[in-house]
Amino acid sequence: MLVRLLLVGAVAYLLYWLLKGGGSRKRPKKGPPRLIALERSPYEVLELPEGAGRAAIEAARERLLHEYHPDRVAEMGPEIRETAARMTQRVNEAYEELIRRLDASS
Repeated sequence: MLVRLLLVGAVAYLLYWLLKGGGSRKRPKKGPPRLIALERSPYEVLELPEGAGRAAIEAARERLLHEYHPDRVAEMGPEIRETAARMTQRVNEAYEELIRRLDASS
């Protein structure tokens, strides 16, 4: 009786585990990167308020690079990979521009 109870519990857990994701080690897929208009200021590209400090700029860059990095969408279509590469470039350009402004004002 105890063996049967343990077996039923193990089967129930296995079914739960499989329905939950089956232990796949892949990250859940996110949608394609959001598009940002070309005319935006560097603060808008980095999603920061005007006058943000160096620490906030660096943190925003890290966050956005993590979100838009082309490796995160490597399994998706070429259009999405190209968009991710463009977004990564825009984030880096906005970061460099803001750091340049901060260094020039110091």
